[in-house]
Amino acid sequence: MKKLLYMTALLAVAAGCAKTESAPEMSDVVNLSVRVNVSNGADTKAKFDGDSHIKFESGDAFYAAIANESTPTTGVKVGTKSTDYARQYYSIFKTIKDFQPDSPVFEGSFFSISKAAIADAYKFYGVFPKDAVASTGEDLTKWRVNLSGTQSATQSEWDSKSDVMVVKPTVISTDSKTETTYHEYDFSSSNGVEFAHIFGFGKLSFSDVPEKYASLKVKSVTIEAVGEKKDICGQFVLDITGDASKMELNALNSGSSIVVTSTDEVTVKDNVVWFVANPGTYDVKITVATPKYDLVFERQGLVVSRSKITSPIVHFKEADSAVSHDVILAEGESWVNTLSYSNCLSSSKRSQKWGNNPSKQMAFSLAYPGSGNDNYGSSAYADAGYAQLLAYQAIQGKKVILSSEAAFGGIKLVKANLGIYTNDATGTFTVSLEDGDKSYKLGSVKITGNNDNCNGVNYYFANTTGVEYGRFVLTVDSLSTENCRPYIGELSFNSAPEVVFAESVVKVDKIAGSFEVVCDVKGANADPEVTVSEDAKEWLTASYAEGKLTYTVKANEGAKRTGTVTVKAKGIGGEASAELKVVQASVNSAEYKLSVSASEVYTYIQAKIKELEDGGQTVGTNVSAELTIPFTAKGTTDPSKTTTVNLKFAKVLLKESTAEFVRITSTIAPTESIGVVSEVTVVSSWAVEGGNYGRMAVKFSANGLNWTTAPKSTISTSEGADGYKKSVIVNDNSDYLWFSIAPDGYSVNKVKSFDVIFVEE
Repeated sequence: MKKLLYMTALLAVAAGCAKTESAPEMSDVVNLSVRVNVSNGADTKAKFDGDSHIKFESGDAFYAAIANESTPTTGVKVGTKSTDYARQYYSIFKTIKDFQPDSPVFEGSFFSISKAAIADAYKFYGVFPKDAVASTGEDLTKWRVNLSGTQSATQSEWDSKSDVMVVKPTVISTDSKTETTYHEYDFSSSNGVEFAHIFGFGKLSFSDVPEKYASLKVKSVTIEAVGEKKDICGQFVLDITGDASKMELNALNSGSSIVVTSTDEVTVKDNVVWFVANPGTYDVKITVATPKYDLVFERQGLVVSRSKITSPIVHFKEADSAVSHDVILAEGESWVNTLSYSNCLSSSKRSQKWGNNPSKQMAFSLAYPGSGNDNYGSSAYADAGYAQLLAYQAIQGKKVILSSEAAFGGIKLVKANLGIYTNDATGTFTVSLEDGDKSYKLGSVKITGNNDNCNGVNYYFANTTGVEYGRFVLTVDSLSTENCRPYIGELSFNSAPEVVFAESVVKVDKIAGSFEVVCDVKGANADPEVTVSEDAKEWLTASYAEGKLTYTVKANEGAKRTGTVTVKAKGIGGEASAELKVVQASVNSAEYKLSVSASEVYTYIQAKIKELEDGGQTVGTNVSAELTIPFTAKGTTDPSKTTTVNLKFAKVLLKESTAEFVRITSTIAPTESIGVVSEVTVVSSWAVEGGNYGRMAVKFSANGLNWTTAPKSTISTSEGADGYKKSVIVNDNSDYLWFSIAPDGYSVNKVKSFDVIFVEE
């Protein structure tokens, strides 16, 4: 192998001021332009073909520096362009516009060299490629380069981005110069320039691999240094002024492993692994990763020499191991994957390990049968964290397949959170296990999408096939449109069942009665068990059947009372339960409705304005005031029954309010507890929002001191023809005896009206 790449450099150097008619005098700086022509002789073939190791392509570039011969290790400061001040110690040399691979040419310029640094000759240095250079400086003996621990190779070439070369120090002569009309100087010189590799190269191949593994597709190969010497890659300090053949590489941040992915699809038996490494002798662990197994080889004495290729053949021996990627679940064991941003499949992560248990992780990947575009997955926000979007582009074949790369064992039940993040789009989701060419269907579900959020529905697929081993496969097909975004959230196998009530708290009247509430029990292997709390057994009974819980109460002849119904379900992965709180009103309880309109409040606003003006105060448009106003709430079943509620309007913009709306910048709340608040309806310019950052919120409190914002799930909003938003907030917490209508403090809200339904004991 040829250690050096010989180049012929035609150096065209221009020095002086800019070419303007008004600038005849010499400038304080000069510019040097250099063109490097690469010889295409037999010893310097541009393409690696087994006999040489250099390949240049259009767009390649390297860093170059110059120094005065008298101070050869001190760089000359230069600018990035002719109009820039000199502030760096390198220039970028790029391939010329009409670059030809068979006769490559690079060119660059050293701008804004001070006259004090002008010399008849310079030392010329360089590092190729430019992206490998980590840092530069005036001291040319301390440049830094990176050798990546992640390399992409073909079956015939190593990663060119990792092949770092340096220019052998070369003298650029400027003895012959001609003065131009504008007092510039042209220089021409011809010099031989050499590039030399600073790292070494490996070429691994494999032999005697058992047939069970030989035909498996290779995902990556890792060469890990496990002996005393470990700096196989990383960042190194170079003296670019020294002899390349004797150059010492001092590691700053070393890496102990190189991961090589092939751009070609290849099997284990046919795989050739090209890599670039720091010269040295290493004891290594070589791991060949395939979808189903990791083949592990431990070897001693791998010799990597500068600018040379080492070509060991790795024979499969009895001591070598094949680590299966299969995940086998023991009896009673579950597997769960909760998605995060880092483990979602994406354009850069086409294969990802899933599984909350690090020792039971499994790689998953996506396929798009029938699609001609380069589709891939993406992450999406969900309340639980993230969901995996199964497609980022149009699904041209209207089919997506998500599958594990190895097999699971012991799968009895699959729970998958599924949905389509596209309004009204439909598709069929099918869950299967595949073993070789055999497929075992566990079940399917047709889903209609919406783009409100990526909080999908939990679907359970019981395995009744009799086969519990195979690759997990989720197929989405029969899509109604190509432009839709199916997704999967949390995925689990053999999980505990799920018990979900449609309501967590129900309120009943004081009279006797029987009622129903939806109770969804999923993943159970038998009917659930229903129990009533001991303190309520005398007046409360309950039973479960066909997704509904029926509860019956006796008439209440005393104070308000509360009982708890527990539904417990057993499944493959354990038990799950949920509670329903039943609150029965007291014998003296009554439900009231408080209705407040802007026109009622406006009467008090006008009175307040008059009061202030009579007191000599000017009431401008930005003047606000606190108002406490009594209102009458009427019984919902008996309107003749009334109670008084005093409301405090903390800050009302007086002149900005009208009989149509009240402009508020602070809260509206009662001055004392009013009873259990069950529902609040607000008609205002801004819709009521959940969370902490909405323009308008409704809050509840048990004591008038500590407040809780109504969650998004309790709010429904519609818009009227007048543009006002009607927000209905339902409260199921019987502890909440206070309410407040609360703007964010920065937005001015127009409140048209509001209603409050509450129960007074």
